[in-house]
Amino acid sequence: MGGRPDKDSMCTSYNDLVALRQLLGDDDDVEGERIVEKDGPAEFRADVKTANDLRRESQQIWDGDEVSADPLASEDYNDDREEPRYSVNFMQTLSAEDTYMGLSDKNPSSHSCDALTVTIEMPDEHLATVDLDVGFNRILLRSRKYKLFLHLPCKVDDQNGKATWTNSTLKVVLPIIRELVV
Repeated sequence: MGGRPDKDSMCTSYNDLVALRQLLGDDDDVEGERIVEKDGPAEFRADVKTANDLRRESQQIWDGDEVSADPLASEDYNDDREEPRYSVNFMQTLSAEDTYMGLSDKNPSSHSCDALTVTIEMPDEHLATVDLDVGFNRILLRSRKYKLFLHLPCKVDDQNGKATWTNSTLKVVLPIIRELVV
């Protein structure tokens, strides 16, 4: 019973293969009996609508990219200040139980992180000229030389964040708000 299948059960007849092909349906790569190669994504068709078509369908007077959900995003639209270098990192606090014994359910993924760290480098800038506005899903930074509007990858507790200034670098640490899934 648990051995090798016999030779007769391994072979299928031509009629079995034809029936299987009919069962699975026609192949898009086969025209008649000749196989046609597809070059790549350019061969696939997409239903493309112009901005005017979409505007007529939805009866909207503005395009989606013209209006931001956050009113601060569109402020100073023609601002020519440069965007500073920045990095966004997830931070996780660990204890000895997490590190050596693995007793908590934390893992190395971003889902187990406790805070978001945003580091913004602003050479030749002074703390007195920097204005920082933090929302639950964005950061707006303005100074004489720089402007940064940054959407954050997750919701944060903007009321309990901490910011430090060291050597023309602003470091903002924001606790992450996790929604409980039941």
